[in-house]
Order: sequence, then structure tokens, then C-alpha cells
Amino acid sequence: FGFVSHTDDRFASYVEYSTIVAGYSFRAVNLERMVLDLNIGPGYAKGLTSEGESEQGMIIRGSAAFNWKITDYARFVQNVSIETAGFNTRTIAESAFTTQISGSMQMKVGFKATHDTQVEAEQEKLSTETSLTLVMSI
Repeated sequence: FGFVSHTDDRFASYVEYSTIVAGYSFRAVNLERMVLDLNIGPGYAKGLTSEGESEQGMIIRGSAAFNWKITDYARFVQNVSIETAGFNTRTIAESAFTTQISGSMQMKVGFKATHDTQVEAEQEKLSTETSLTLVMSI
């Protein structure tokens, strides 16, 4: 697998955080309505703190992606990743529930939590996001 990410968040402990990873991926569970993919690999990360300090180094990233098709109209997705570097360990957990309300309307409820072990003194280690998205097709 290959993975590239960039986060730009002025409210987080790292206002910018970029990673690039390549590694091994396999499907641990492959059922008709449930899939679990596991990934692990080395990479590189670079972070810019809220104080303007740049930190960078090699990382090891492990992740799991779970997808459960509950019914033909509802789905649950859970993604968890851990990136360990000499300057920080970042854990990200994302959960989402999507459902088709009617033939032309869908809803998604999501929650994301990002935890950094090394942060500036006044910054929180845990950052969370909650979302509700409604989509209407015409």
C-alpha cells in the first residue's frame, strides 16, 4: 500500500502535519457485508508546531480499516491509525455512519479524534471533530 496525507489545522497542536508511507497491506476479514483491512509500513513525517518549530523523522505506521454494510441502506466505517516517530506518536480514530434516508437523500454522521503525545505546553493532546452531512440528489 501507499499512503500520503497532509493536515493543515491552525487550532491543532501541529498546525501542519504531513506523512508519506509505503508498506504491507492485507485483508484480514472478507465477508459479504464486513471487510477489515490491516496495514503496516515505514515512512516519513514532518510536523510544524504552533510555535513555528519544524519536527521531522522516520515513522512506523499501522492502521486498520473496518467497513460494515449493516443493511442495503446503512453502513458503518471505522478507521484507526498509529504513527510513531521519534518526535511524536499520532493516533487517529475516525467513525462514520451513513444511511440512505430516501431515494434521493443520504445522511452521514462522523466523529474523528486525533491524539498527539508531544505538544506545546498550552495545547491539548486530543483534538476532535464531529460532522453531520446531508446529501440530496436531484
